[in-house]
Amino acid sequence: MLAQRYRRLRRSLPVTVSALALEEFHGNFGREGVGGYRTAAGFKQWVRRKAIPRNARDRSRSVLVKSGRLRRGLRPSPTYRYARVINRVPYAAIHNEGGKIRGHKRVLRRSPKTGKLRWVATSAPAKMPKRPFLESSPQLMDAIEDELFHSLDQIFR
Repeated sequence: MLAQRYRRLRRSLPVTVSALALEEFHGNFGREGVGGYRTAAGFKQWVRRKAIPRNARDRSRSVLVKSGRLRRGLRPSPTYRYARVINRVPYAAIHNEGGKIRGHKRVLRRSPKTGKLRWVATSAPAKMPKRPFLESSPQLMDAIEDELFHSLDQIFR
């Protein structure tokens, strides 16, 4: 009977932990930072955007949210051994880890033949700041630990 309960826990624990982590990572978007709650000592606020807001909607929106695709891309992906949360959005890695990207912009150039001004697409490197949204916090670890101890208590009753 004990072995059967343990196997059931072993199967369900990665699913539960993935759900807890997913909830925490969704919360990071609302808090605009990682490391628990805004009042916690280990909280790290994300770097604000440098771009000038074009309208009132841009002024009031969260740092990593424009369309919501990055947040909606978070998916729990538990296996038998691991509790994982993944994001398959192509730009998720550069936002989470930071780094250099090739930026795109349009500039006015004068045509050498006709002398007329026209818009031309160019690329320039840009540095993306690190805004980790897939990072665990002490609060997440405490929640996982509480869930594990609660599940173990259920087995040994």
